[in-house]
Amino acid sequence: MFKAKHLLCSLLLLAAGICQVQAQVTDRFVRITGVAERQFDAVTASVPVTVSEVAPNDYRQQRYKSVEQVRDELLAELVKMGLGSENLIDDPIVELSSSSQNKRSKKYNISLPKGFAVGRLADIYLEGVSMRNPVYQFDDPVPTLEDDMAKEAIVNARQRAETMAGEFGKCLGTVLNLEDKSSGCCRKINNNNLPSVKLYYRVTMTFELLE
Repeated sequence: MFKAKHLLCSLLLLAAGICQVQAQVTDRFVRITGVAERQFDAVTASVPVTVSEVAPNDYRQQRYKSVEQVRDELLAELVKMGLGSENLIDDPIVELSSSSQNKRSKKYNISLPKGFAVGRLADIYLEGVSMRNPVYQFDDPVPTLEDDMAKEAIVNARQRAETMAGEFGKCLGTVLNLEDKSSGCCRKINNNNLPSVKLYYRVTMTFELLE
């Protein structure tokens, strides 16, 4: 019984601590965080790919293929999908090695145009071609977005504060303090390994409480 009570007290204290992260209420003021959010979908993507020479294999009846030959095979597959040589962007040659053999290879990026489904590249099965996870690119938000989100976050904070004040039979007075640490957060969206991202704008406001 003692252990159960002790556990219950610990859970209540933990819950109180979590609530205080979002809001703090006293007899004289309420401090609360307002949030605005936007979701953005990627407009283009690029897929890192390594093209390696293929060693001969008599058992598999596999002939030797150079990096250039494998690269040409990859390009032929991309052409079938409506892409071209301009979409296969190369990087400097990198020598790769393993415990059993050394392989000459070259790294590329497959740059995909708007509207091209990344999943289509999964249909390419070529010996010597290794693709990595795509990197998604996003358009920059409109210049007015950050101001709009800041205003929404302030409105959200006030609405939440009014609800909380009402629970205590009080009403909001003047704004005692406003903390804005999100300025500059929503002017650019960096490349991401996810096809959609969310931007958040947060403001923390302290309101006077009146009877």
